[in-house]
Amino acid sequence: MTDSKHSVLFVDDAADTRSLVEWSLRQDGFDITTAQTADQGLNLARANSYSLILLDIGLPDKDGLELCRE
Repeated sequence: MTDSKHSVLFVDDAADTRSLVEWSLRQDGFDITTAQTADQGLNLARANSYSLILLDIGLPDKDGLELCRE
């Protein structure tokens, strides 16, 4: 378990994957925000500060690597 909450943004279009990762990271004490699309993730990343951003490579609206470059 982490001593202080670290914020994580997780971007994935699969609801079951988002739920599983969100649950798992919360159990380990992380503060997690999820997004379903690349555009949602990009807006959240620009508006907030995260310790870590996890991206799905196969997002339907934009490739995760392309999103990372932005």
